[in-house]
Amino acid sequence: AALLEVLTKKYKVGYANHYPAVWTWEALTELGYSEEAAYCPLAAEACRQVFSLPLFLHTTAEDCRYIAWAVKQSLVEARA
Repeated sequence: AALLEVLTKKYKVGYANHYPAVWTWEALTELGYSEEAAYCPLAAEACRQVFSLPLFLHTTAEDCRYIAWAVKQSLVEARA
């Protein structure tokens, strides 16, 4: 969480969570599913850690370098 906060607030690099855990989907929460009920600790941890960066076919090499640099900087700052 600290990494993503630094990345977005300080370096203005967005991210998305494209792979939320299935038990967080509205249809399944209405049926009573939850992280505790699913008891998939490895899947839950992976879903919390995986995120997508704004890298697309039209992203320039300069923008890719900036995003990579910002991720590295954010990692260092989040660990401090």
